[in-house]
Amino acid sequence: MRKNKFHIVSFLFLGTILLSGCSFGSKVEQTISSEDGLFSITIPAGWTEITNYALNDVADIQAQNRFRTRFVVVLVTDKEDFLEEYTFEEWKEYVMESTLSGWDNGIILSVMDTEIDGQPAKQYELEGSIEPTRIKMLATYIDGENYLAQILTWTLASRYNASVEEFRAITNSIQGLN
Repeated sequence: MRKNKFHIVSFLFLGTILLSGCSFGSKVEQTISSEDGLFSITIPAGWTEITNYALNDVADIQAQNRFRTRFVVVLVTDKEDFLEEYTFEEWKEYVMESTLSGWDNGIILSVMDTEIDGQPAKQYELEGSIEPTRIKMLATYIDGENYLAQILTWTLASRYNASVEEFRAITNSIQGLN
């Protein structure tokens, strides 16, 4: 009798997992696109696309690895929507300050000039807290031919060093900015 209960409970548990869609993430790398199909990133195995705007209500693309507490948000702006005298540097400073303003004790740890999708970019490592959690972020701002993009990848501060190479790979995978 006890053995039958164990099998029934095991069967129900397995059935629940299968019916829930196994929300532990994809088992393979996958490319996900913005709703309009103009932009895409590649996320590693274990990550899932978020389609309900749970991380950011205006993001073009967002995904997570809930098991490892890793997140990415991609926001793209058409350059046509800005005044001609509004420069990439001004835009980047404005959106980065906006990001940090929501944090307690947000600081810039490092800045690096780079190239993403063939376009000039600036990459920042940021650290701060959103009460009561300490986080670290790799924030990348890209000056595309026709678009300005920000790619924000973050995790818990204690997990950042183990996550940063994955964050760089996701960031470097963006397509569609030129």
